[in-house]
Amino acid sequence: MDNVRIPVLPYRGEIFEEVRYANFLEKTGYTTTPLPMKILSFGGCNYSCTYCKRNGHSKEGKYIKGSVWVEFSEIARKVNKHLRQGYTIRLSGGDPCCFKGVTKVIARYVKKKGGRVSIAHNGSDPEFVQQLIDYTDFWAIDLKSIRPDRFRRITGTGNKSNEYLNNTLMSISLVSWYDIPVEVRTIIFDDTEESELIEIAKFLKSCANLNLYWTLRLYKGQAAGKFKPPELTKVTDMARRIKEAYPVLKIGIRKNWNGESGLLTI
Repeated sequence: MDNVRIPVLPYRGEIFEEVRYANFLEKTGYTTTPLPMKILSFGGCNYSCTYCKRNGHSKEGKYIKGSVWVEFSEIARKVNKHLRQGYTIRLSGGDPCCFKGVTKVIARYVKKKGGRVSIAHNGSDPEFVQQLIDYTDFWAIDLKSIRPDRFRRITGTGNKSNEYLNNTLMSISLVSWYDIPVEVRTIIFDDTEESELIEIAKFLKSCANLNLYWTLRLYKGQAAGKFKPPELTKVTDMARRIKEAYPVLKIGIRKNWNGESGLLTI
């Protein structure tokens, strides 16, 4: 794959150098310390969420505007560097399901080298999930809504929205079947109804995955006019009532991106 070039989204002008921590793993008891991850964000996505912090709704052809084309050899070099430094390799986006072959090559190589692999996926492709199960240590999967009409509005996926929603539920169930740690992420707006969150809670409880952590991610206002950010106190109250009804669920609220301090566990 030496001559292959891949569209990648830069972070603050850098390619494949963003660092985040998998704080949710501590909350499930899977680890005792946060695992640092180096993020490779692919420059393509099959969703068009207008609030996307990676600008995923703005595309030039099939790829996200602002993507930088990077040779695979450069990505491989950075994979090796990050592994030597002890980082988990997280493949994100955009969405890595748009680059299945490259994602599998990287994940398989990292596991062969004894490293850890995490994948952040919008959940739309359970076949992609199945192909990567043997090469992954933990996942992040978005469940943006469980109601078809709302899912369509939030994701901008048009006539594919029902298929993608069903696939997302299947993807979460599949990862749970293998008891793989997974952070299920739900975006919360000012008009998010508690009744819908209860529907999601029922589904997540049915997955019976003790390594599942549900993060309610507060919308911060990147799509002015179309969506509005919620009040933290309102979301916290809803989450606490749901936790009381479903004590087996591990629930948190992502207030900001300041590591563990930005994650409020209910």
